[in-house]
Amino acid sequence: MVETARRLTLQGEAAAVGRARDWIQALGAEFALAPEDVHRLELCASELIGNILRLAGATPGDARIELRARVNERTAALEVIDAGRAFNPIATTAPAADDARAEGAGLRLVQQFADQCSYARRAGKNVVKLVLKRHAPVRDAAAAHAPRGPDRRKRASPVGVPLWRGDGTLVLADERHGVDRRIRGFISQFEVFRGAPYQLVEEAIAGCRIMRYADGEVLLRPGERSNQLTFVLSGRLRVHSDAPDSANFSTIGAGDFAGELSVIDGEPVSAYVVADSDCRVLLVDADTLFGRLLTVPEVSRRFMMTLSGRVRRTSVHIIAHLRDEMEQERQGRDLALARETQAGLLPDERALFPARAELDCAARTRLAGTFGGGFCDALFVDSTRLLMVAGAAHGQALPAALLIGRTLAILRREAARAPLARAVEHLNRALTANDGAGLSVSLSCALLDITTGALAYVDAGHGAPVTALGAGRFERIAAAGGPPVGVVGDATYADGEVRLPPGSALLLHTAGLTDARAASGEPFGDDRLRAALDGAPDRSAAGLVAATLAAFDRFASDAPPADDIGILALRYRAPAPG
Repeated sequence: MVETARRLTLQGEAAAVGRARDWIQALGAEFALAPEDVHRLELCASELIGNILRLAGATPGDARIELRARVNERTAALEVIDAGRAFNPIATTAPAADDARAEGAGLRLVQQFADQCSYARRAGKNVVKLVLKRHAPVRDAAAAHAPRGPDRRKRASPVGVPLWRGDGTLVLADERHGVDRRIRGFISQFEVFRGAPYQLVEEAIAGCRIMRYADGEVLLRPGERSNQLTFVLSGRLRVHSDAPDSANFSTIGAGDFAGELSVIDGEPVSAYVVADSDCRVLLVDADTLFGRLLTVPEVSRRFMMTLSGRVRRTSVHIIAHLRDEMEQERQGRDLALARETQAGLLPDERALFPARAELDCAARTRLAGTFGGGFCDALFVDSTRLLMVAGAAHGQALPAALLIGRTLAILRREAARAPLARAVEHLNRALTANDGAGLSVSLSCALLDITTGALAYVDAGHGAPVTALGAGRFERIAAAGGPPVGVVGDATYADGEVRLPPGSALLLHTAGLTDARAASGEPFGDDRLRAALDGAPDRSAAGLVAATLAAFDRFASDAPPADDIGILALRYRAPAPG
């Protein structure tokens, strides 16, 4: 048995449903699938793709959806593949038909229309396969239309003239010609006319106009009134809901029709109808449709079947679109709340701890257009020890924003009663024990005893601090630490120690500073950071922060940051009285 395969790759976006429909319609034309089979494949593919967009959560690194079709004379098989999180929609209970919840959707249409359906997780991808048993194939339009021309009527020997007709009149010459007597020879290519008496249909549309439209020509616009049904004879039409040149559209190919709603209810057109290529159309007016065509039982039945199929497909698409809109609105609200929460946890831009003569401390943050989870802060754990932290929370926006406050609170509590490395380990265990949402925090932290200048520091996947001892040059101190917290529950961390003489400076920053890249792809990097700090005209904490941001702005050409930038600077003046 000969089997033919076809493949299509889609981007994981709402327009994927429409593109999949166009592809399936093309498959139906190529392999002469029955309209019922094409309709079933469209419904199943739409539901599967909708499930992927809503539930499977394709990762940003590979947000593609792949369709693979295999067709033979008995079956049509379709595989829908995505690289999202493992999710078996077949094992999920199907919701009621009117259940529009955004989660928990099963495969109601697939289970109804597919003859076989299976799920597998292969090579890190979800693979849903469905198989449909084919109905009787539709003959190719060209083959189905066999003109009753001279070739089918010729006799074994030529007819001689003159000859006598039965009514007694004399025929002196051959009065036949080779023109097809069927004035509308394209009728057989339309599914809506299949099975109807040919003569009745031919007589009904004999007076209807045939028009040609050039590529891009607009046939109908929203707000216009139309009392004509447009049958596509060749080429195809695009239907746009927003603009005649938008990327979001559906297509109507040869053998199909458009404009039925305006003809039926008399209301203005609601979309743009545009010629996608040079095409020919038959314009059937409302009187002809209702007074002649729909009085033919076969035409009326298939017309209603076509409308029913369109309503079903539209319902699926509307539900998927509404769910997408609801999800986008929810994500927008979560993002706004996350940014508000994050901003509330960041320190003021004015000098920190102005009453402490032993130190000079300042911080600045710049938040990116999207949630980056960056933060920095300085907090006294007791009267003589200052905890300084810079890092980023990773995960969904709102939970990650809330995690910032939790991280600072736990770390401050644990650093007050244990060495800094053990405090980070306690934080790590606390976050991994109660986290099921894939959240983590990368951070760089330091604990300064202001009575002695002793500085302990830990790098948990974010980068060690940059220091200048006394009046020396700035250098990044040797890294000591472990992985980001919240990832490995039993991870251990090491701390480093250095003593700051009076006049020393310290700077912690988020990775969004040094990892930022120019249009050329070159990162801001450590070298530019150290050069900016060494060249700062004012080595106060605020001066170091200002010099760093000025260098970054020159590098980025005032472009908004792609990631959150947080900078915390400290200048150690002198030991506090014991």
